[in-house]
Amino acid sequence: MVPLDEHVKIPELKGISPTGKVPCLVDGDVTIWESLAIAEYLAEKHPAKILWPLPENMRCHARAISAEMHAGFGALRTACPMNMRRPERILAVGDDVNADVARIMDIWTDCLARYGEAMESMPAWQEWHQAALAETAFMPVNEV
Repeated sequence: MVPLDEHVKIPELKGISPTGKVPCLVDGDVTIWESLAIAEYLAEKHPAKILWPLPENMRCHARAISAEMHAGFGALRTACPMNMRRPERILAVGDDVNADVARIMDIWTDCLARYGEAMESMPAWQEWHQAALAETAFMPVNEV
């Protein structure tokens, strides 16, 4: 197991992923090393799985939100690394983190009002959450 953060490169990926990082999808002669590009590739390769919503307006909205989430919220990512096992407690954070949280809340509130389905109610999310809670790896930087 390799603890991952934005600075970790995995020597075993040399020659596979040009960045030396994950995610990296290799499918025959196709190599894709960026998560949104992987999602687009899989959506095209497996259209029956319906990765993106079918109506154009919903699909465009989902892509815009995904790109914003993927590229943004640096202050929040730095101050609050994801760790579902860490006990809940209030963290002292700066205005930049609060601004990121406010923007995310705006996105989620708008999506719930428009589309009415929460991710936490989906079986795939439930399975992922249970697996995260069962994880035993301990990374001090993520236990703050």
